[in-house]
Amino acid sequence: MPEDYLLFASHNSIRRISLQSSDRTDVFLPLPSLKNVVAVDYHYQAGRIYYTDIQAEVIRYRPLSRSSKYPAMIWPCSCHVFIIMQ
Repeated sequence: MPEDYLLFASHNSIRRISLQSSDRTDVFLPLPSLKNVVAVDYHYQAGRIYYTDIQAEVIRYRPLSRSSKYPAMIWPCSCHVFIIMQ
């Protein structure tokens, strides 16, 4: 995995682009069951990716380094506006 990268949500996928490579090719992260992802965040110290799926009406997080092996932690939600403060 590159040291410097950009994470972004693209409807039914979350992708990563290396900022160390000149071609800027995006890579799909192996996250199953994405329906309509509209927001993504990353907790650097914990190594977790957080994402909001508005069709599934959940906020999930997973360890980024092992995203396909561990089940997502899920918070159900019924609204379409989320404010997360740390």
